[in-house]
Amino acid sequence: VRQLWEDGPIWADRNVGANEPWEYGYYFWWGDTVGYTNNGATVSADKKWLSVANGTTTIKFSDESPANTLYGKDAAALADYVDANGNLKSDYDAATAHLGAPWRMMSKDELDKLRDATVCQRVWTNEYKGVTVYGWVVKGKEGTEYANNEVFFPLVGQGYGSSISNAGTSGCYWSSTPDSDDRPDRAWYLQFSSSEVKLLRNTRYLGMSVRAVRDTK
Repeated sequence: VRQLWEDGPIWADRNVGANEPWEYGYYFWWGDTVGYTNNGATVSADKKWLSVANGTTTIKFSDESPANTLYGKDAAALADYVDANGNLKSDYDAATAHLGAPWRMMSKDELDKLRDATVCQRVWTNEYKGVTVYGWVVKGKEGTEYANNEVFFPLVGQGYGSSISNAGTSGCYWSSTPDSDDRPDRAWYLQFSSSEVKLLRNTRYLGMSVRAVRDTK
């Protein structure tokens, strides 16, 4: 059981779409439940994001993507997409779509706790379980019953346009929580780098990873 703090959720040990904890998994824009993988082409003109649903449909992570239906919706327009707690409903939750209930995306508050030294401890690493990969091992706080529970977050970068940006130098993980101020094009996410972990807001059309959690009660 990968619970990191009292009354906190249970964490999946890998990203949605990953077969191992160190793999990057699928990338999603905010509110997307399909998921995409990059074809890894080295020539810019050949780079593509392929739908994991059929392996052929291609998209770009941009504000011009016709499939990105939640980009730019303000709070009123999001009423049909978010629940009473202000987070994405299960129909628009990537974790629920791929893993089934009760798995869900992380909320903004849960992301914030991951960076709180009074709640969790974090260890930077360039190797996890014998595999060379950059990322953070997050554990329960020392002195608690959760101190030996750990979850690894690889630096997955983010999808922008037809490419993956900053893989190995930063890791971007969506929450299920939209921005609540006057920027209807943004949602909250957690950004890992080698030196720090930040809770930020960014445009919803970017491709980011998703880590699933489920409630303990």
